[in-house]
Amino acid sequence: MLKLEDIKVGMMVTGIVPGQTARVVSVESSGADAVTVIVKSAIGVSEQQLYRLDEARLEIAAKNL
Repeated sequence: MLKLEDIKVGMMVTGIVPGQTARVVSVESSGADAVTVIVKSAIGVSEQQLYRLDEARLEIAAKNL
């Protein structure tokens, strides 16, 4: 499990894009319980809003790649 406040630019994260590992390009707080992330994966670039409920499916694959 990865907490929203621990998501950083450059991290490789699973659980944002289904079936893919994605590199975090941008992360911006959207209040205490949400963040907006831009990620790049094998299927392209996407922007997503993540909430506390999403934390359970998020995992760090690698840092600072």
